[in-house]
Amino acid sequence: ARITSLAPEPAAQRVWVANGTGHMEALDLRQKCMLGSLKGAAGGVRALALHPAEDQSLLASAGLDRFLRVHHTGPRKSAAKVYAKQQLTGVVWLKPPGPQEMQEADEAQEEETKAQITAAQVLPGPPPVGERTPGAKPQAPAGSQGQRKGSKRSKAG
Repeated sequence: ARITSLAPEPAAQRVWVANGTGHMEALDLRQKCMLGSLKGAAGGVRALALHPAEDQSLLASAGLDRFLRVHHTGPRKSAAKVYAKQQLTGVVWLKPPGPQEMQEADEAQEEETKAQITAAQVLPGPPPVGERTPGAKPQAPAGSQGQRKGSKRSKAG
């Protein structure tokens, strides 16, 4: 079977390899041998991605069986799998935000909350039902369409 995806580890000691039959294995580049495989894929594996954090030993895979799988690379156990309605062609881990990005996100959230509070204080909402605003004309109840009780419509003929 042909190789469909590669995911090299940051230390450049191992490369995770996936093929069109659903096999995912680790290749040790120093010893030039296969270390072990991951189970679970029922179809061809289209993409592999290692978690960007050094302390996380997670590998995500996207396959033609429409499952996104996450495996622990140390014990080679399945951590999670999620079914997608579309066929998956790629998978990427988002880098966790650093302390500065977290602070910027918190500041942006605070500014947005302050703007919403200010807008709510400045712009009054509609009056409660049944309450009249000064100078407003009374409205007819719903369904009356401006007709008075007992009035008859003239028929044009």
